[in-house]
Amino acid sequence: MKIFGTKKFYVAATLASASLLTVAPVQSIEKCSVVEDGSCVALNNPEASKRTFEPNDFPVETILFNLISPEKASNTFTDVVAFQTIIGTGWILGGAIYQILLSLPWGSDTRRSVEKLGFWFAPEKFPVSMGINIRNTIFGFGGRVLFNYLTNPARTETEIRTTTSEELWDRMTSANYLATWTGRIVWQALSALSGIAILYAIGASRDSLFGRSFSNNSPLDDLNNSVQNSLFQMF
Repeated sequence: MKIFGTKKFYVAATLASASLLTVAPVQSIEKCSVVEDGSCVALNNPEASKRTFEPNDFPVETILFNLISPEKASNTFTDVVAFQTIIGTGWILGGAIYQILLSLPWGSDTRRSVEKLGFWFAPEKFPVSMGINIRNTIFGFGGRVLFNYLTNPARTETEIRTTTSEELWDRMTSANYLATWTGRIVWQALSALSGIAILYAIGASRDSLFGRSFSNNSPLDDLNNSVQNSLFQMF
């Protein structure tokens, strides 16, 4: 049956066209970003789509106050006590576990694999790694206190005199304190591992990436020995 070109087809097409012209235009719904006061800012708004840092984003005075002011010295001391205790305990446990593993009746291949851990956990190795962390932290804290004392002795003495063990413990066990350091440590570890991987890849261009070993003449062992020697010379 013929439909196109008939009178009924033209009438229907005309009615359809007229109905489309009378329909209100569809309004697009803009997605928004809810700001602090609860209002909606369209995502195509320059303020909402801004991706660069502005000078006002960095309260320099507040940042410096938190980093080097005498009133914040007790925060740094909390970091020294808390994390050097954790790190030191970890190295001691690592050395003890290594000795236990060495005492087990492994097969020759497994024993060789276990002995490679001695690169980090042998009795002459792990105390140095532990000591390096403690040394750097103590000297870092001492330098910060010396700076505070030279720039503002009165406020520094007040901060040292009023710092209590209870204050340190309360801060050390605070959820906010632990959450802050968890984020810092995780991101810093990822950054450090990424950097180490890049440097290792650069070094591997001079020799085989998988040809490196943990023997005494490896680059890593030479580096570790030089660090140990410098540490022993300092103390």
